[in-house]
Amino acid sequence: MDSNEPDSKECLTVADVDIDFLTLIYEIIRSIEKESHDSSQKTTQSQDISQKVLELNKKLNQAREQVSITY
Repeated sequence: MDSNEPDSKECLTVADVDIDFLTLIYEIIRSIEKESHDSSQKTTQSQDISQKVLELNKKLNQAREQVSITY
């Protein structure tokens, strides 16, 4: 059984990695679709979209780290 242990540690499943990106991607797309043409609101909306993109980038980097640590 000991020879099987390294194989089980190397096996990575989707459940093992935090890949909850879909909600964040959806929010980014919806925010872009809703972006108004009013210049006073546009700055705030652009900042919100930028923040969501940064959050997505952070989640993607975390997932990469989880995968690279395993392999």
